[in-house]
Amino acid sequence: MSSVTKGRCLVLWYNLIHATSSLKPALTHDLQFSEWIHSALRTWNEPKETPAPEKVVYALENKYTSGKLRLNRMKGADARKVTLLHAAAIELGFHIGFATLVCHVSGRPNRPYVRGSSEAHLVSFDEIEEHSTIIEGFVDIDGSSVVTALARES
Repeated sequence: MSSVTKGRCLVLWYNLIHATSSLKPALTHDLQFSEWIHSALRTWNEPKETPAPEKVVYALENKYTSGKLRLNRMKGADARKVTLLHAAAIELGFHIGFATLVCHVSGRPNRPYVRGSSEAHLVSFDEIEEHSTIIEGFVDIDGSSVVTALARES
């Protein structure tokens, strides 16, 4: 590449606003994820000797408040994957939604725990006395409530 020594400088600056709920334009489409999810959902639909799980829980990359759990509020890779998953689900007769997974653990921590400290989420336990997990605030892709709580299968 050679440097510019003559001529005029032109800068093109623009902001694109995506105002629809359709899949946002991207340089690459996540074809591999789309193929994988179609294959997984087709397999899930096939008759089996042992029953398939009723639900599958997938952790999103970003954190969302309960009011922002809807497709048009997803960010980045979450938006892309959820949009592709939703398209596959519609095509194959599945339903998807969003929820908050809440895990409560009590026991003896392996080091002193200071509530509200920046390392509070890094606590591990020497001994776990109780453990419970619940799926709360299950909503459809538009954010409408489906059910307030679900039991989580182990």
